[in-house]
Amino acid sequence: MAMAAELQQQQEEAMGELVSIVTKAVIQNLVNNICAFVYLDEFDQHIKNPENPLGFIPEKQNERDSGYDLKSAEDFTIQPGERYTTNLKIGMLLPYHVDIFILPRSGHANKFGITVVNSPGLIDQCYMGYPLKVILLNTGDKPWTVKRGDRIAQARFQLRGMSIAIVTGK
Repeated sequence: MAMAAELQQQQEEAMGELVSIVTKAVIQNLVNNICAFVYLDEFDQHIKNPENPLGFIPEKQNERDSGYDLKSAEDFTIQPGERYTTNLKIGMLLPYHVDIFILPRSGHANKFGITVVNSPGLIDQCYMGYPLKVILLNTGDKPWTVKRGDRIAQARFQLRGMSIAIVTGK
């Protein structure tokens, strides 16, 4: 009896080590994939020469930030209560297991009442090559003016989770 319990414990430890090794390998493989961005022309149909881009590639303000800043490719003003869709003039190429979530900047929400309407805005991998857009809403009481290059939202890259099917029965 004691020998069976010892054998079971050894099997569990070996399985735990195997799961740990496989998990580390899978995560390293997933994390080391490349997410590429391209500049798009003003008509959203062709890739633009990177020497004279219209848009801005997402970047972190600080190394430890979770989100990548999204910058405006145009000047615009949103009146109180108004919604505005801005084209970032960039497209993306993502690995099949990565999605992007578009989120509001908390400082803009706090100071000006600016938010992303469909927050979080989900951009799937199948949206490759199309221009990224952000739908902003001014919930504040003053107009909000944006200049080209201003940070307007943030993007969070996330590994796609497990899909779950919901089955209902009667």
